[in-house]
Amino acid sequence: MFDNNHLNSSCSFAEQTISYLYDEIDVSGKAAVEKHLRTCAVCADEITGFGIVRSSILDWQREEFFQLEIPKIEIPNNECEKLPLRVSVSNKTQSWIGKLREFFTVSPVWATASALLLVTICVGLFAVNHNFSGDKQMAEG
Repeated sequence: MFDNNHLNSSCSFAEQTISYLYDEIDVSGKAAVEKHLRTCAVCADEITGFGIVRSSILDWQREEFFQLEIPKIEIPNNECEKLPLRVSVSNKTQSWIGKLREFFTVSPVWATASALLLVTICVGLFAVNHNFSGDKQMAEG
């Protein structure tokens, strides 16, 4: 039944069949798929196969989970009102490192731009140092 997936790839109703299966298709599309299923054995077999799988999953769910007790979860509404609201305001001044860290935490774009600028400056200093510190040979004339 599922061995014919390579045949279904040529069917123009493959996507609509999936939408039909999950009931995500409008009325006119549903009618078109149902008409197509009467003439296309591959799509009809695929829908039948999915139906069998779906019903077996529902049967398994009923067998395994039906007898389980559903836990009751109660959320008291008035308990939230009794909790004190704590707002802490710190008058402590931050160090310059703390302020810098906070600035870069708030804006990662600035952190990226600063890192790029720092790398550019380091590369520039490296290039200047190697260009001007080498042994210079003077031509004698």
